[in-house]
Formats: sequence, structure tokens, C-alpha cells
Amino acid sequence: MTRLIVFCGLALLFGVKAAFADACPTAFPLNPPTDQAALTEEAQRLSPLETPCENRADYFAYRGLVALQRGEAAAAVEWLERALLINPNLAGVEVDYARALALAGDRAAAANLARELLARPDLPPAVASWLPQQFQDWSITSDWVSRFSVASLAGYETNLNSAPQNPFVTLTLGSGDLSLQLSPQFQPKRGAAGQLILSGVVGREWGDDALAFIGQAQARGSGFSDTNYQQADLAALWRHAFQDGATLLRVDDIGLRYGGQSLYQSVRLEPDYEWIWGPCRPRVGLLYNTYAYPVAPELNGRYTGVLSGGVCAVGADQIRGQVSLGRDLAAGNDRPGGGEGAGEMTLGWTHPWGVGTLDIQGVLGLIRDDTGYSALLASNATREVTRQYLKVEYDHPLGKSWEFLIYGESNHQNSNVTLFSVTDHGIYAGLRWTAQ
Repeated sequence: MTRLIVFCGLALLFGVKAAFADACPTAFPLNPPTDQAALTEEAQRLSPLETPCENRADYFAYRGLVALQRGEAAAAVEWLERALLINPNLAGVEVDYARALALAGDRAAAANLARELLARPDLPPAVASWLPQQFQDWSITSDWVSRFSVASLAGYETNLNSAPQNPFVTLTLGSGDLSLQLSPQFQPKRGAAGQLILSGVVGREWGDDALAFIGQAQARGSGFSDTNYQQADLAALWRHAFQDGATLLRVDDIGLRYGGQSLYQSVRLEPDYEWIWGPCRPRVGLLYNTYAYPVAPELNGRYTGVLSGGVCAVGADQIRGQVSLGRDLAAGNDRPGGGEGAGEMTLGWTHPWGVGTLDIQGVLGLIRDDTGYSALLASNATREVTRQYLKVEYDHPLGKSWEFLIYGESNHQNSNVTLFSVTDHGIYAGLRWTAQ
């Protein structure tokens, strides 16, 4: 009986300690630490308090200010927005929010908020004397702004050459089916690989208009030289504010070299219209893509389609999605399968996790040829291909410019013509450096 009483007392004691450990503090400091190491410790201390402090504007205001001091603009915007959703009348938090918007590159929004704040009579004297100059600086949107990053990663993949999953191919002959084993060269190659990814954006605004140039170059190398590739995507994006939304026009020029050869070239055109609807930014648009395979010109073609999607902010989370439907027409009359009908759905979720960010993305796709693909494959069946893709990534900041990232991805492609059934799994980790 005595042991039972002692046990219950210990359980109660630890339960009370756990409850106090998870409780939201009664107050938070007015100013965060200035030392980067102390700021990192403070961010780690604040992270597990999100649930117990979910209704406290001062918690999210202070967490946003810590993120702002660490140079994490996107995180600061999210936390400060959440504080203002709980209590919209916090002038000091609105000032920090304007600073975070400017740091994130949205100088126009920062200037608009500063204009509203300057009309308030309750601004502290220090802010009232400092804000007019900031308003002028943020209002100058004709300057070019830029952001660049370099990422180096190492990892492992189960199918570096995107080979068919089945090592056998069945040919349909007049005398019956014949099953042949693929050469080892055309079977899945697994092994370690490294990636180098360069990204950048340069843009500026003119009143209601904005122009940005976006680029990304990616290279992968492994122990199999015939699976190495280099890919580049250069894009120009124009945006014009219109009524309660904006019209956008994006043009991409994409090139892919694989195994030392130019494999794929594409020019893509996408006009869109987006608007604000509550916490969401819906979008509708058109998509035109003309492409070429220099090593197999009979596969050349063009795609025309429609798309609909958007991005929503749910608390500190971001949810995004897009659906596209279209037709893919062959450039000539000798492409196997002729034209194609195609559809794709993409879903994504971004969630703050600890001091970092968790991002999950999934893709479902379907294509169906107009005619039989080949008299030698599956009795000239009309080819159907489905694709399921999943990527899970975690980014962990290591200071103002560096972050550690790790991601895993899984790609499944299934087809009634087994030559096009492909499976690949991979995991990569490394460092990314960003400058702006």
C-alpha cells in the first residue's frame, strides 16, 4: 500500500512538472537576444510552445521578432501575421510585420502598411520618427532586387537511369509472344550520386507592374557516366495588378543533357490570372509547351492545356494545389501512339517544424495515347501511363545564410505497356547557401 501511494505521488509530481513544462509563459521579453547563438537557442525554446500558446498574440509576435532578427523573412512574416490575426490592433507588431515584408522582398506591401501606420495616433515617438524614412525607402520599388542560392547534396537512388522495372520485354510476333531479357545496360542502375543546384531570381517593380527573371541549373553525377545529367530552366515572369487580382505571364526555356547528349529542349508559355479570396490566392490559366528531342525527333510535339490552382495560408501552414488538363499533339505522323490526352494534379503542404520547415509534395498524372503504340508491344495496345510521385523535404537553418536540407522522393510510373513501368526511390542531404 505504501509503495502504491509513493508511486501515485511520483506520477502526480512528474505529471505536474510536465504540465508546467508545456504551459505557456505569462509573458515574453520585449526584445530578443542580439547574439546569433542565443537567438538560435531562443527559437528552439519557443518552438514547443506553439500549441499551449496558440491563442497568445504576444507569443507569435515575439517568435516572429526572433525570426526577423535571424534573417528568416518568410518565417517572420508567418508568425507576425498569426499574431495580428489574434489581435489586429498591435501597432508595434505591425511595424515588425512591415519590416519582415520588406526583408522578404515585398517592398510594396511594406510601404502600404507603413502608410497606414503613419496615420495612427498611437505610434510610439521613436517609431513615429523612424518610420517616415523607412516608408520612403520602401516606396522606391524601381530598384532591382535579387536572391541567389547554391546547394550541394549527396545521396542514393535505386534507378539512376529510369530503366523499366521489369527486366524482361515481351514482343508480339505473328507466331506468338516472345519474351526477351533486357541488356544490363537497360536495367535499373542503383548507387550513390551527388547534386549541385544553382538558383537565382532578379526582379523589380514599376507601380502596378513587376518583372522577374528566374533561373535554375542542376547537375547530377554518379558512378555511371551514362546516367549523369545537366538541366537548366531560364524564365521571365511579368505581373500586372488588375482590379482585385493580377495577370501573370511566364515564359520558360528548358534544356536537358543526359549521358553527354542533348536529350530535351522546351519552350513553355503560361498566362494566368490570380486573385485574393480570404486567406487564399486562387489561379486559373492556360499552358502551351512546344518541345523537341534532338536524339529522337519523331517524339517532338506540342502541348496545349488549361490549369486551375492556388495557395492558401492556414495559420502558419501553406497549402497549395493545381490541376491541369490538355492535349499533346505530335509534330509529325510517325510518333508512336500519335497524340495524347494528359492530366495532372499536384498537392503541396508546408509546415513549420521546430526551427525549420517541412514540405511535402505529391503528384498524380495520367496520359493516354490516341492509337496503338507499337505492333510489337502488348498487341499494339493503346498505351496508358499513370504516375505517382511523392517528395518529403526538411530544411533546417544553420544561421543567416546557411541551411541543412534533406529529402526523400518516390516515383512510380505504371503502364499497360510494361516497357514504360518505372520505379525509382532516392534520398539526398546537403547544405544550401543563400544570398540576397
